[in-house]
Amino acid sequence: MQIDLTYQASQDRLCLSLRGPEVHTHWWLTRRMTLGLLKGWLAKLDEVPLPAYPVPWQATPTQRDLAQEHALSLEFDGPELTQKLALPVDDLHLVDTVNITVTPTECRLQLVAANESCQLVLTRKESHTLVEAMALQVRKAGWLQALTLPDWLGLEPT
Repeated sequence: MQIDLTYQASQDRLCLSLRGPEVHTHWWLTRRMTLGLLKGWLAKLDEVPLPAYPVPWQATPTQRDLAQEHALSLEFDGPELTQKLALPVDDLHLVDTVNITVTPTECRLQLVAANESCQLVLTRKESHTLVEAMALQVRKAGWLQALTLPDWLGLEPT
């Protein structure tokens, strides 16, 4: 599945586009919804450690830090910034509820609109990519007055 996240200045919203063999939908995320999701998602990622593996060089779950997990997740393939997508008017859903479940190996993100819902199942690595894309768009939109992001999150590549 291809996931695109773009800031639409004319709407002052983010558009999350999901495209795959069986799905092609677009979801509006308002400023309030996006900032709440980003804050909650980071807290849950920090709260639920990765599984423990007996590898001598790897930090134990209690020693690991979220910044390190995030950096390693993006090391080879972070989010790709795309130009604005042409948005269809008939397939946009305004998200009114987001449910997120984080386990040591995956994140389940459920988006709910008035009469539609969609569930994404992401690996921890994929979830870091989407969180990074969201942080980049939040910075681009100038929405950071209401939320302080960690220094390591959502920085433009140099």
